[in-house]
Amino acid sequence: MPTRLLFAILGLAALAAPTRAQAPVAVTGTVVDAEDGAALPGATVFLIAADSSQTGAAAALDGAFRLTVAPGDYRLRVTFVGYVAVERALAVPEAVDLGPVALTADAEALGDVEVEAVRQRVEVRGDTTAFNADAFAVNPDANAGDLVEKLPGVTVENGTVTAEGETVRRVLVDGREFFGTDVQAALATLPAEIIQEVQVFDRASDAAQFSGFDDGEAEKTINIVTRPGMGNGQFGRAYAGAGPEGSYLAGGNVTVLDGDRRITVVGLANNVDQQNFATEDLLGVVGGGGGRGGRGRGRGGRGGSVGDLLVDDSDGVNETTAVGVSYADKLFGDALELEGSYFFNTTDNRLDAALTRSYLTNGAVSQLYGETELSEGTNTNHRLSLRAEADLSDRTQLTVRPQLSVQSNTSTGSLLGLTTLPGGDLLAETTSADAADLDALSGGVSAFLRHRFDTPGRTLMLGLDASADGQDGTRNQVYTVTGQDGDGDVDQLVTTDAASRSVGARLSVTEPLAGGQLQLSYRPQLSWGSSDRLTSLADATGAYTLPDSAYSSLLDQRSLVQQAGVAFRFGSGGRGGGPRSSGPRGGRDGRRGGPPAGDGPPPGDAPPPEDGAEGEGRTGGPPPERRERSRRQGLSAQVGLDVQHERLEAEQLLPTAFTVDRSYWSVLPSARLRFGIGEAGRVNFDYRARTQTPSASQLQDVIDNRNPLLLTTGNPDLQPSTTHTLRARFNRTDAAGGSVLFGLLSGSYGQDAIVTSTTLAGTDTEIAPGVVLPAGAQLTRPVNLDGYWTARALATYGRPVGVLKSNANLSLGASYSSTPGLVDGGENVTDQLGIDGRLFLGSAISERVDFSLEYGARYTAVTNSAVPSLDDDYVRHQAGAELTWLPLPNVVVATDVRALHYAGLDASVDPTQVLWGGRVGYKFLSDDLAEVSLSVTDLLDQQADVERTVTELYVEDAQSQALGRTVLLNLSYKLRTFGR
Repeated sequence: MPTRLLFAILGLAALAAPTRAQAPVAVTGTVVDAEDGAALPGATVFLIAADSSQTGAAAALDGAFRLTVAPGDYRLRVTFVGYVAVERALAVPEAVDLGPVALTADAEALGDVEVEAVRQRVEVRGDTTAFNADAFAVNPDANAGDLVEKLPGVTVENGTVTAEGETVRRVLVDGREFFGTDVQAALATLPAEIIQEVQVFDRASDAAQFSGFDDGEAEKTINIVTRPGMGNGQFGRAYAGAGPEGSYLAGGNVTVLDGDRRITVVGLANNVDQQNFATEDLLGVVGGGGGRGGRGRGRGGRGGSVGDLLVDDSDGVNETTAVGVSYADKLFGDALELEGSYFFNTTDNRLDAALTRSYLTNGAVSQLYGETELSEGTNTNHRLSLRAEADLSDRTQLTVRPQLSVQSNTSTGSLLGLTTLPGGDLLAETTSADAADLDALSGGVSAFLRHRFDTPGRTLMLGLDASADGQDGTRNQVYTVTGQDGDGDVDQLVTTDAASRSVGARLSVTEPLAGGQLQLSYRPQLSWGSSDRLTSLADATGAYTLPDSAYSSLLDQRSLVQQAGVAFRFGSGGRGGGPRSSGPRGGRDGRRGGPPAGDGPPPGDAPPPEDGAEGEGRTGGPPPERRERSRRQGLSAQVGLDVQHERLEAEQLLPTAFTVDRSYWSVLPSARLRFGIGEAGRVNFDYRARTQTPSASQLQDVIDNRNPLLLTTGNPDLQPSTTHTLRARFNRTDAAGGSVLFGLLSGSYGQDAIVTSTTLAGTDTEIAPGVVLPAGAQLTRPVNLDGYWTARALATYGRPVGVLKSNANLSLGASYSSTPGLVDGGENVTDQLGIDGRLFLGSAISERVDFSLEYGARYTAVTNSAVPSLDDDYVRHQAGAELTWLPLPNVVVATDVRALHYAGLDASVDPTQVLWGGRVGYKFLSDDLAEVSLSVTDLLDQQADVERTVTELYVEDAQSQALGRTVLLNLSYKLRTFGR
């Protein structure tokens, strides 16, 4: 679409006039506790009309609420988890101020005997599921992570939190960001005792929150609602432990709450393999040898190239020092809200790893590959992020998000790799040693200016973003290859220098139209960068003065993407998306969150969620009778169509000269449908198409010889890929019985998917001038293939178990993927089926006895179309038990047992493991604030870091060194000071 025509359409849409409806009136008040008058932030307030249509809002931090409705007679209903609902008739002829609305705790006293009602565990508010923390008893020392693990539909494994089948990306506290994307730090920092409610929802992007139009960029988010009276005070914990042979673990955190201001500091230092706060801090995983075996997925140190700065996990034994600071405040009369965080961490890694691979072609094992490596290194990372939101006027808002990451990585390593025939005859062998020194810098800023016009539903949004990334470093590698043609020695120095820049904009307008709301948008983005790699060989003096063009590359790349789109939505509201972190507009503070707090359209947008966003702006959008009918049905729908044009240009000078100048047109449809089933059920359908442009490294056809037996290269003929994704979700809650049911069905299909082509050398083969692929070695490169698709199904169910006074969570799931690839020029499709189940039982007996039991199993079956001998299936069993017991007033006993067993795999590779740890402690000082304890991890010394991988080419079993048994004598102290 020509740019002039597009802007003409945008201008006409902005001038269009909507249908007017009857002027609304406001109903205000404050929700408080009947016993002490404390505010109940996040209480849900509904006005229900005679035709059962309803308008809702969530109380703000001070308990205040505001709803805007047409004059008439209503039924007022006020609810809050753990309190008796208030319901009464209310006439609204004009604006009404209800004053304090008092709720009574859900319990009654009968003489000297207290009879307590079953605590309401869960409540659904639109797209938000809210859990009452008091219904999930934990021990006095528990943190937010211990509490979250017991919630229905939530799992915590290896530091990753999953809710409703999706990874949690962000944690909020009272609707405001807390440590950015560092979920581990947030949940480990907050003590469970300050938590009143935990909310799980999909947090929409800033753009979607404002417009109400789904842009597909939502993040699964947890919002922690703190208890009344804990808005001012200090809490935290400090701990230190030491053991034999110099082992140590120390750290702590402190949070200061002062009204709107919140400051949190966390720290960690240890040499017992407890790795920092988040995997994002491990962008550059240390070690020189790892990854040269081509393991992918981040096993090993991977310190050998700039690309290693993107690996997200670290095997081996790690010594870590980390510090983090989180800050939030409101300034200038709440007109400016600031949220920010800073992290520093440094990790020293020691890796001792080995792997074996069985390559299969033509239905039989063709060769074997083995590798051992030793490496050590240091990774240092600084990360800074900030979010500033300013109310420039009642209808204009500016949000700015800058971020910066600085990283350095030094490593040394050695590797021994060899390839043999099945009978043991040697094909090729390599020994190598390298040292790397790498640096990376990345930063960016995004800004959104939003304006709501007087006409309800008419909005204008302008977004700008810019980013810059730079990586540079050197790697010295000395290796020897022994093959059919004898020995070959190489001593080379690789210097890398890569940079990328990007600037983009987004313009969108919304307008009430034909009973719904129309959005027109235009998004241009320009990206450019370079990726240079210069390799030199050592001369007779040992100086690196001899250019080696075979392993060098100079590449410049530029792309211009322009996307124009139109979307239309109708029904009872925007996406929802959880608590807004933004300001005071009409009680939108959103301490409680979920769609009631208004991540749907702000006041003046039409039409708002049926259960949220203050109820303002209802004079725009659909006619009243149609609008009320859609609210009654809880129905909202959106359809959209984006047309995208991309021009991709690239020029390479080394090792061979080529140019790329291509243009692509893409039509990207999207759709969503949301509707309620009764008062506690909800169904969501989403469809979206996306494109992915090849990266500079994927286009760069330079040989990477970090492992001379496993070479990789790029492909300048790569095309962009398109992925179509369809997802359906269902959740239903029985608030009275305390049960939660969640279901998920999803599938995706890739057109021109970027997959792997692998060539195995039967003899020494020259693959580029001066580059020989030894017999038994392999070369991999990316290619485009159709036929990639995935499917997934998941169901989770949670409910209380009265007999055991516990909470039970059951999940069942299945996944299927079909991944095409090329092996020696022939296509091989790898199909993988996974079926899994998990049963978790968490106690709610008392704070003095906190236990959990868990069992899970996963069946995996892999088949290959071209190589049936690669077919494999096995079952992974995992069981666990945790107990924290306070048998005496000052004594705590805790133990944790985990068992892991593989059925169908070689026990010598994947042995059964029983990991048993625990602690015995004595509490002292007033309120048991201090504790001395003796702790042990891996008491049986059975930990083994193992992994099996099955691909279209090989079966791999990998192992790396684990820490083993650790004993520590610990001292800890808790800080708890709160005031109203």
